[in-house]
Amino acid sequence: GALAALFILSLAGASLWMDVKARQVIEEQELERVRARAETLASLIERELQHAQTVLTSIEERTLFREAWARRDMNAIARHLRDILTLDHSLFFSSVYELDGTLRAIAPPDRIVGWSFAYRDWYRGVTSRKRPYISEVYATAVGSRPLVVAIAMPIQGQEQKEPVGLLMAAYTLENLTEKLRSLHLGDGLYVVDQRGVVAASTNLDGLGKPLPDSLQAPLQAALRGEKGSLRVRGPEENWLVGYAPVPGLEWAIVYPRLAAESIRPALLLRRFGVAAAGFLALIYLVTTGMALGLVRKQSALLAVNQSLNQSLQEMQGKLESLVRDRTEELLKANRALRESEQQYRLLFEGNPHPMWVYDRQTLAFLAVNEAAVKHYGYSREEFRNLTIKDIRPQEEVPALEAHVFAPAAAPGVTTEWKHKKRDGTVLNVEITSREVTWQGRAAKLVLAVDVTERRMLEKQLQQAQKMEAVGHLAGGVAHDFNNLLGVILGYSELLLANPAIQGAPHNQLLEIKKAGERAANLTRQLLAFSRKQIIEPVVLDLNSLIADMSKLLRRLIGEDIELVTALAPNLGRVKADHGQVEQVIMNLAVNARDAMPHGGRLTIETANVDLDAEYARKHVTVQPGPYVLLAVSDTGVGMDEATLARIFEPFFTTKEAGKGTGLGLSTVYGIVKQSGGNIWVYSEPGRGTTFKIYLPRVTMPVTAQRAVEKAATPGGNETLLVVEDAEAMRKMSCEFLASRGYTVLEANNGADALALAEKHPHIHMLIADLVMPGMNGRELAQQLCARNPRLRVLYVSGYTGDAVVRMGILEGAAAFLQKPFTLHGLACKVREILDAQ
Repeated sequence: GALAALFILSLAGASLWMDVKARQVIEEQELERVRARAETLASLIERELQHAQTVLTSIEERTLFREAWARRDMNAIARHLRDILTLDHSLFFSSVYELDGTLRAIAPPDRIVGWSFAYRDWYRGVTSRKRPYISEVYATAVGSRPLVVAIAMPIQGQEQKEPVGLLMAAYTLENLTEKLRSLHLGDGLYVVDQRGVVAASTNLDGLGKPLPDSLQAPLQAALRGEKGSLRVRGPEENWLVGYAPVPGLEWAIVYPRLAAESIRPALLLRRFGVAAAGFLALIYLVTTGMALGLVRKQSALLAVNQSLNQSLQEMQGKLESLVRDRTEELLKANRALRESEQQYRLLFEGNPHPMWVYDRQTLAFLAVNEAAVKHYGYSREEFRNLTIKDIRPQEEVPALEAHVFAPAAAPGVTTEWKHKKRDGTVLNVEITSREVTWQGRAAKLVLAVDVTERRMLEKQLQQAQKMEAVGHLAGGVAHDFNNLLGVILGYSELLLANPAIQGAPHNQLLEIKKAGERAANLTRQLLAFSRKQIIEPVVLDLNSLIADMSKLLRRLIGEDIELVTALAPNLGRVKADHGQVEQVIMNLAVNARDAMPHGGRLTIETANVDLDAEYARKHVTVQPGPYVLLAVSDTGVGMDEATLARIFEPFFTTKEAGKGTGLGLSTVYGIVKQSGGNIWVYSEPGRGTTFKIYLPRVTMPVTAQRAVEKAATPGGNETLLVVEDAEAMRKMSCEFLASRGYTVLEANNGADALALAEKHPHIHMLIADLVMPGMNGRELAQQLCARNPRLRVLYVSGYTGDAVVRMGILEGAAAFLQKPFTLHGLACKVREILDAQ
């Protein structure tokens, strides 16, 4: 009995010691398990958010997205934002911001566009670090205001130097919570952001709230980047807590398990084994001493069995976890592959610009999109048998090879090249390329933008601007010369009328007058080029005008050149100056004659044409509408591109010295432009030249021509007020008019003229220079006519400009005399105005 009691006491002590040791071992195993589970969950969270960040990066790196943001094309930006939501359904919305935090666009659309979000931590994080940033947990202002985290990154400029905006998408934490709950890990799993706020949890009551104080120690350790596990004593119960940082984020995983629940199954099994051993020991003492050995063996077998069961359970748990993780990874990979294929179709096949992939070693085409097939004229099969050298002009191939085999430039850099279509047409193309791996081969992805039309329009615009600038200069020069020539011609005319001057002096004066007239003709041509010559537009029938000129033209071009006219029936009318249109045809005929020194054919054609919006889009100075075409063609030597670029410049000529002034085509250009038309020239060396002139078509009847009769130099006895700021011109005009019997008052500016008018109220006529310093001629005439409504007015000027047009002189609403004028012309004009009713 004593021996049995001693044995039972010993067995109870051993059982208590084994219970304590078992508790320690099981807790250590459970701590290791929660630590490993926390690390696994941290990797899962990283992959989940990393996928969303990868989607944003793929959109931000799109060249089309950056170009749309650079021009602030919000319609195009909205399409890219919708692509983000299509590629990752866990994202609640996507948006773009200015660098100051102002929201510019959001998908889906919301009323908050225009608000500033510079107070958000993601804005501070991105702008300070200039790289992607994942924010704290917050309730968004969009829609139903769910809890989200912002995944934000800078939008890089075209040259990859400094950010030019911000791209952000909101990841909904409801989605992350659902994924955690699907793992069936109990209610004690927390994903915590950098402020200690719960971002996701299997315990729904804790979302968006700080972590309990009892779990702050493992949380702070994880936020410092540490991973592990520890025992935590709570107010009522003890916990075994695993913790780990989320890689790449300032987040943490905290995974607490109740200590009692964790070790209870193992302890029960241990205690059952001890009780069974005691029971067997009692049987042994009652029956036979041999039973003691059997009990010991049974106890050992139970311990081994328990250990095996525990190992099998752990292996089964690990295997299930491994299968679950691997299945999830395969599903994600499959989904990513489908999304990648969808994105490929969206960006490559659906792109409106030509795109292709070529092998970096062989330069062979590997793939092309539909836009490339349509634009270049090759089928896909033909493209696969070509290299990128085959679509280049031969002269550019060496430069191409040097470029593609050089060290790779920064991705997204755009360069300009010439390409050749299947029909031989040469294009100007902007190329943007990026290195890729295509079916295991080093390759390049290329985006080609055809800028041929853009370059052509830029060239036309530069030419028009150059001609406009030269025209202003030419007009200013002509104005200054007209004042000087007026004095030379006027005094020459006065001296030639003096009977006392005879013999050699008289002949010398004649030569001076002829030289002055030739100089005046040059200034008239300069004014025509600069579109500052006074014209008298009338409604013309070009067919009749050309028919009337045909005899003159045949004498002009000579017998060795054939004149052919092709005049369209029912030709529309044009409104232009009759004499200037004749001058255009004459100048072009002379130019054609000089281009055919050994004879040839000169063709003059007319036609009704309608220039549509497509034509106008390709010719910067053309307005769509009905026109009359006047085409002048020759079979002469033609011109190269360098000559074509300058043919309308004043004083530019390819003729020998003394054979031309270089103003013929300049005059043609100015007359056509001043008549509201356009002129285009087509020429190649050895292939002749064609000038095409388009004049606006009108529906008015043809204006009848007035006959002009030569009259003697008239005079009178009226009082004239001459106002001219050029002293020599003023004195000459006054002397001449006084010699014709008029009483002449003179002033050099508007103020002096008003003072003279106060002293001499009976002035019959004002002769005023139109453009003067201070008060101009029009303003002076208005003030004097207000005092004397019967006052007659004659404007004179050597420079017309836009002011003359605005005054209505071109329509005959005011009397005007263009400098330089003859004294006979001045006397006739004055008498005409005074005698008018």
